[in-house]
Amino acid sequence: MKKTKKMIWFILISMIAYQSARALEIRSVTVTDQLGGLRSNYSNTEKVNFNVTVFNNTVLDRINFRFEIYDAAGNSRFTHTGNSIPGTIGEGASFLRYIPITNFFSTSGNYRLVVFANTIMKETTFSVYSPNLTLTYPSNYARDLTDNPLIFRWVASGAAKYRIYVDDDAAFFNCLFTDETNMTQYTYPSDPADVRKKLSAGTIYYWKVEGLDASNNIVAKTATPSNFTIKASAVVSTSKDLAILDIKAEQYLPKVIVSVKNQGGKTESSIPVSLYLSGSLVGTQNIDSIASGEIKNISFLTNVYGTNIAMASITFDDDYSKNNILTKQISVYTPVVGSTVTVVVEKAKILGTVMTADGNKLPDAVVSYDGAGKGSVKTNSGGEYKIEDLEIGEYKLKASASGYVDAEAIVKVDKSKAYTNVDFKLNIIGSKAAAAEAEKIDYSNDEKKCWSKLKEYIANDKIFQLFEDYEIDSIETKEDINKIMSELESGKSKISGVEIVVE
Repeated sequence: MKKTKKMIWFILISMIAYQSARALEIRSVTVTDQLGGLRSNYSNTEKVNFNVTVFNNTVLDRINFRFEIYDAAGNSRFTHTGNSIPGTIGEGASFLRYIPITNFFSTSGNYRLVVFANTIMKETTFSVYSPNLTLTYPSNYARDLTDNPLIFRWVASGAAKYRIYVDDDAAFFNCLFTDETNMTQYTYPSDPADVRKKLSAGTIYYWKVEGLDASNNIVAKTATPSNFTIKASAVVSTSKDLAILDIKAEQYLPKVIVSVKNQGGKTESSIPVSLYLSGSLVGTQNIDSIASGEIKNISFLTNVYGTNIAMASITFDDDYSKNNILTKQISVYTPVVGSTVTVVVEKAKILGTVMTADGNKLPDAVVSYDGAGKGSVKTNSGGEYKIEDLEIGEYKLKASASGYVDAEAIVKVDKSKAYTNVDFKLNIIGSKAAAAEAEKIDYSNDEKKCWSKLKEYIANDKIFQLFEDYEIDSIETKEDINKIMSELESGKSKISGVEIVVE
């Protein structure tokens, strides 16, 4: 006798996400400099650290690591095995310290670090280039210069900062003047406190520059010093020269400071100074009066937080206008609601790459974030982005680029650390992949369609026999059914069992 059809709840599904069932997961793979700083660019004269963190939720014998480096052409340049840790449950890490880049360097370009933990792997990219340094101004044997101030310039790459030397002796013995800068130009003091350092007409001066890494090691230097002389008339007491020396964010406050110096020979007044953050005008303030040699610091309050490209400019009829504009990358602190001061010890950051579905990097893509803080950043020429100064909390990220379908990700920030390899792959609008995404079935209100799809993921015939002569009236689950279907389709989850309740 056939069973009477009754209302049945198909109590869905013991979901076992592979993510949690997987015994071992690589959380992050990073490349850092000798001081532990996370960078994307290095010179071939440096030493670097390779780092990997893992999470294990099943007791294993051991976790064995293999580190591999590949150059831009895909050739294997470096392999290291032998690192291992006990396979206990919880977080773990391994690293290689102070590896000379010369051990794997072949040519300038992008390199890949691939790390294996037992049979799983994760990778990251970084770039390496050969340091170079060429003096451009004053050129060698320049005579009777009238520049006031005198600005030394050079073309260089592969160094974190530079050290300039100026002396009246080609051997630089008991050097007259030396200083450091992180720029590729240096303004010589027009009126140095030490009279010996003041440049005199008729004297042949020599200058050279050294490129330094983060540990003050010399990575590039001038092949031969250049020499020059200045003209007596170069010092003009009535010269007009206002220079923007620096732009910096105030620590713990949403405030930006612009430093302006009067390097000319007379007092100037009513000088407008403007500040822009990421292309938008923050404001313009006037310097009422600034005497010769005086430095004025102008404060701008802003509600544009995070990492920004800042540009400050002076509107002034200057004898030397090139130093009236300065561009610099700064990080503006995000204030806590209801407070006037934000105490920042160490903040988290999220890093990753935005690329096309076939792996091409997307420059100038926008990655917006919303959570404990909100904002947006743009990717660099290599498709890389970095969101800094993040509070603890959950963040929703969205990657956007013209002509591509947006992609989203959720990042749970529970520690003040770098969350790396949060990557996005964007499908071209109109592509098959984008169309498939747009045509995803909504299972929320269609149990029959849902049951029809679920059958594809149930591989046990005995389960089907349980439903003989019954109809599916409703399907219930604690999680969003569309999320479950998506995870089943992507292989992130599987069905481990079912239960029937007959009323």
